[in-house]
Amino acid sequence: MFYWISESWTCRDIWHMVFTINSRLYSIAKHVWLCCIIPIISFACAREEVDLLKSFDDAKKLSPDMTVEGIIDSEPFGFAVRDSIAFFYSSMMGEDQLLAVNMNDNKRYTALKIGRGPGEAIHVNSIALSGDTLNVEAEPEMTLQYRIDRIPETLLKPFNVIEHPGVLGRGEMTTFLHNYDDPENSTMYASIPRNDSTVVFWGKFPEGDKMEYPAFDESKQTAYQGHLVISPDCTKAVFVFYYAIGFDVLDLGEHTVRHFFWKHPQVNIQYIDMLSVNLVKGTDGWQRGFCDAGVTDKHIYLLYKNTDASFVLVYDWDGEPVKAYSFEEEVIKIFVEPTGTKLYTLSIDENYECDLNIYTRV
Repeated sequence: MFYWISESWTCRDIWHMVFTINSRLYSIAKHVWLCCIIPIISFACAREEVDLLKSFDDAKKLSPDMTVEGIIDSEPFGFAVRDSIAFFYSSMMGEDQLLAVNMNDNKRYTALKIGRGPGEAIHVNSIALSGDTLNVEAEPEMTLQYRIDRIPETLLKPFNVIEHPGVLGRGEMTTFLHNYDDPENSTMYASIPRNDSTVVFWGKFPEGDKMEYPAFDESKQTAYQGHLVISPDCTKAVFVFYYAIGFDVLDLGEHTVRHFFWKHPQVNIQYIDMLSVNLVKGTDGWQRGFCDAGVTDKHIYLLYKNTDASFVLVYDWDGEPVKAYSFEEEVIKIFVEPTGTKLYTLSIDENYECDLNIYTRV
């Protein structure tokens, strides 16, 4: 059993606990005998701060060529842009979790109210663009597909719903794995061929992590949770971690993974006796690594923030540093045009609304 956990969730520890209780109660109950003998497992990482900038030359400071002010009135979980349409997703935007904004005329289209009925979703985990299609991965386990060029006439209604979770690749879907059947918790990812229900489990966890994770439990997967972004040519992907400082490069054809880590997950695992579950949370003072990601077929763009500024660090697909950008404003989310000719960022203005900044000299 598996599902995708998005790095975009807020109040992660609480949401994870509530979601687990409601959606996976039966699975947890099957293994409660093991959980009961594990009272508290704690792990404190070294407090030494990682300087992700030291591998780069001086960062080039960027100023936006265009800004769409107040495009959305709350911080989204993530966004994407195709031509003049910007897509946002969040369960904190009001009744609807998906929003499309035409930047030319400011017309807005919404979808996916919170719920379990037709046209609803419990939670939107991620969105991805593929050709002329917007793919929306949501709970319960499904991927909804929308025609980008037909949004005005369809009013943001999907033309297809796939009853599997995951990010769509060329011939299959890939998801971050929650595998209750692996007692060693050794597998990170799963792929589902589009014309076959057979699930392929692959990708070993990195070596060197000293944490002892409970078996038959999703604590290890939760500690390694993050955000998966697939390349435009659908042959590879990058996975950026939330509690760890690092990223994975995935070959979607060969089902291989290369790990690039500065710190393994900085977490504590605490058993909650009243609920009979393990709660994963960050250690005191843990350092956030990369906050968001965008990709082209040639490069990986990773959002990094320190106490002084926001940066986008660019790597090639072999994990080698290429260049770095810095920004005048604090950046909360990024998106890169597939050709790499435009970089989009979201920042929060003095009215706590989000501005969309567009950079063309990258």
